[in-house]
Amino acid sequence: MMDAATLARGSRRRRCLIALAVMMVGSLACLGERSPPPVSAVKVLVDREEVFPEVLELIASAEHEVLLSMYLLGGDRARGGEPAGIGRALVDALVERQRAGVRVRVINTRFVAVKDTRKTVGEDDPWFTPVFDYARKQGLQILRPAPVRGGIDHTKYLVVDGREAIFGGMNLAEAVASNHDVMVRAAGPVARDLQRLFLRSWGDAVAASDGAIDPATLSRGAFDELRSDAELHAHARSRVDAGWSGCDVKALATMPGQRQIRPAILEVLSSAQRGDSLRISLLLFSEPSLVDAVLAAHGRGAAVRVILDPNEAFYGVNCGGSLNAAIVARLADAGVEVRHYAVEPGQEMHMKLFVLERADGALIFGSGSSNWTRSDMWRNWEVTGLFRRCDGPARRLIDLFDADWRDRTRAMEPALVDHFRDPEARKVLSARCGELLGKEAWLRGRR
Repeated sequence: MMDAATLARGSRRRRCLIALAVMMVGSLACLGERSPPPVSAVKVLVDREEVFPEVLELIASAEHEVLLSMYLLGGDRARGGEPAGIGRALVDALVERQRAGVRVRVINTRFVAVKDTRKTVGEDDPWFTPVFDYARKQGLQILRPAPVRGGIDHTKYLVVDGREAIFGGMNLAEAVASNHDVMVRAAGPVARDLQRLFLRSWGDAVAASDGAIDPATLSRGAFDELRSDAELHAHARSRVDAGWSGCDVKALATMPGQRQIRPAILEVLSSAQRGDSLRISLLLFSEPSLVDAVLAAHGRGAAVRVILDPNEAFYGVNCGGSLNAAIVARLADAGVEVRHYAVEPGQEMHMKLFVLERADGALIFGSGSSNWTRSDMWRNWEVTGLFRRCDGPARRLIDLFDADWRDRTRAMEPALVDHFRDPEARKVLSARCGELLGKEAWLRGRR
């Protein structure tokens, strides 16, 4: 049997272990209450004045790798002359990095390789051929994406060194540079997600070339390195220290076998309640489930406002509002506030943006390449970012929306809404739009 002294020592040891356990639990609880390090660091870029300089600056900073997936690239209307504007500047920036030993890869829907026999897009394209010819002469690596049944690769994103990215809705093309649009520059894990997406797209594009691509042009450099969480978080924190906002960011993708964007948006819309404010700015809006979700949010008492493009310069064609006519009629009939953006000549209100401001002050926003249409949500390759706990950028977008609503929109005339309510009138408008688009040679094969 143990003596009294031994029993006392055992009792003290147990008490010490219990006290230590309580201290550890308390410490963990305190750690849980602290704000976690930013998952990614974010800054919002609006229109060409902010987007284009940041794109060129990010490319110039590349040390190992530049990955660019861009739906419209160049588009300078040079018509046989030398490329100019952002198309020329972008090619020069990419070529300079490539000559410095940086791996540069570009995916573009309209690019036609010399030996590529896929007949989706004609080679005589006055918007884009001059820029592509110039890029080809400089030895720039560009591939067309693999074919997508019933859709296109509509993405717009840039990834540098696997740790920083710019993504959103803006094309890097001078001919559409006047569009009103938003991009986001982000540092952190979201860049790695976009890098993975690009590498899948690149692999599919190489496979789809069916031997038309010279393997030697695909072997320059050997980076493709996926950064660790620790390294990405450290880089994001350095950007926060420089004035960016720490945010939880998820890059959502629509691609063959993966459709993340529509369910994520539906989840946010379904959470909107009385006292919340929902702001939406869209180029195109027609996907039925999203239309129903917006109307349901309005029915639950959320304050919903929608800005739509009037389709007066859709790919340079005046479609007379036909592309959004049906949704204008439905929103107006339900009592939702909806307005047309007052575009300048040749301009599109090109955003794909929503911001949900909750009654308790919480903010969620989404922005990217995906229109709220069936093709963008189900068939195309698309990327949209979903941003939570991202108050600085969200507040800037709220201010942008409110300024647009106040200064750059026009209320729907009752006669116009009545016209849009008429199914036969919508058919006539749609047919006329299709006829005009069909006459634009550079649009052949866009879908």
